[in-house]
Amino acid sequence: TKPVVLTRLLLMRTSALLSCTLMQPTGIRVQGVKNITVEHNEVWNVPYAAIMVGWQAGYPWAAPGSPDRYVFTVRYNRVHDYGLGVLNDFGGVYVSALVDCWQLPPGTAKRPSCNMAASVERNVMHAARCFQYGADGFYSDEAAAGVDVASNVVYDVDSTGVYFHCGVNLTATNNF
Repeated sequence: TKPVVLTRLLLMRTSALLSCTLMQPTGIRVQGVKNITVEHNEVWNVPYAAIMVGWQAGYPWAAPGSPDRYVFTVRYNRVHDYGLGVLNDFGGVYVSALVDCWQLPPGTAKRPSCNMAASVERNVMHAARCFQYGADGFYSDEAAAGVDVASNVVYDVDSTGVYFHCGVNLTATNNF
């Protein structure tokens, strides 16, 4: 028999209530290569990031406006009560590239392996607590590139609403 290959992953109306203390525990973690959408979820009581995207090889750069521009779409989610004062350096939605991208000088993440091709839009993120530092609404880790963050509502977080840690081709528009 031939293996089944999924080209679309869609998570909808999933609730994640977690209470554990593992290394970087998360509510939803996605990786993949095409048409991955995380939408209409509520994630809470997570001791680290609520939704994690990436930690894998990136993608070839697509032209702006191209229908295939994004591999990952994270939208219409409600994320709250995350971090819980347990860990540091995370976001309600956390995007990262491969480790080899972290070794590039700041502003030079132009290799395809760094392009996460992600859209994060129309999410509500609040009540983020860190142990000492870094409880953001949205967090793009070192050298992750090709990420658009738009029309999100972020409030009551210990650090920033949107945090880009180096990388290129990163945009933040109309976030509140």
